[in-house]
Amino acid sequence: MKNPGINHSQWLTDEDIKKLHKKAQTGSLDAQIELAAIEVEDGHDVEKNLAFLESMAKKENTLALMDLYFIFQSSEEDEEKSLSYLKKAVSLGSPWAMEGLAIRAMVKRKTSDEKDLTEKYFLEEEKWRLAAYEASKTPKNDLTPSGVVLNIVELAALYENKNPKNPLFNLEKAAEWKSKAKEAEKTITR
Repeated sequence: MKNPGINHSQWLTDEDIKKLHKKAQTGSLDAQIELAAIEVEDGHDVEKNLAFLESMAKKENTLALMDLYFIFQSSEEDEEKSLSYLKKAVSLGSPWAMEGLAIRAMVKRKTSDEKDLTEKYFLEEEKWRLAAYEASKTPKNDLTPSGVVLNIVELAALYENKNPKNPLFNLEKAAEWKSKAKEAEKTITR
């Protein structure tokens, strides 16, 4: 493994990490998982922490699966392994993982040469964005409120996309999803 695909240090402050340590000491499994991922990222006890994350993934813990996905996603030789973690999290109903598949489809669409761009990229992205939206309304929701809003905003943008190869272009649907995004945004505490 060359370079972990996650980078907690850009998102977490020292204070955040201290809080994670306190939560982990009180038995929070999520905090223990996040700390293990940070340790892998920092190159500390990599084998031990990966083994812990793998054991949690085998117990169908979606947070561990998603951390493993991010850890391995930037490594070309581990692309298949990375995707297997993401797909396992999807099979467990994780909206976060579904959003991950939507983002992968969006990246394929946006990085394709115009001659290679096909309808399937638009349709695949829509499929996973709609699935993530529906799953975010269930008890299995692991998307943050801002993640839910972003997913809805991207769905609206997909319906607004005027590319002639986009079979989904529909300004009415785009307006509907923009409205849903504004409503969902109200649920975010600032």
